[in-house]
Amino acid sequence: MKRYIVISSITLVGVFLIFGAGYFGFQFSTDKGSVIRQMIELDSIPLTVEIANTKEKQQKGLGGRKSLSTDAGMLFDFGASGSLGIWMKGMSFPIDIFWFDESFKIVDIEKNVSPDTYPQVFYPDVSSRYVLETNAGFAEAHLIKKGDKLTFPNL
Repeated sequence: MKRYIVISSITLVGVFLIFGAGYFGFQFSTDKGSVIRQMIELDSIPLTVEIANTKEKQQKGLGGRKSLSTDAGMLFDFGASGSLGIWMKGMSFPIDIFWFDESFKIVDIEKNVSPDTYPQVFYPDVSSRYVLETNAGFAEAHLIKKGDKLTFPNL
């Protein structure tokens, strides 16, 4: 009887992870090379972001891509706060770069960064933990400024 309960419990957890988690916006990956996408809002503006969750993805960033959808971006979680440098290696289009603190508040913005700036590295004025890259002009078009917050509406 105990064995049946344990197996049933494990099965229910598995079913939730496979079907229910997606309903609540959670995404799981066992393959570090797979693409993880998440819905976010930056000052109430919705974006679908790819999560740069490995050192390799963080170093490559958006490099090698021809373009980025207007409602998309890449979100980097560096795991700890620090002076996080961003470069334009392999980039084909300009971007806006947003640095966030631990509470997902914008602490610095670099607008319209051109691919021609490589090998220059862009650093925030203050310590940060997260970085968001969007198409150039996003900050201007949506009046995004320091102090605005990033939220995760599905979590």
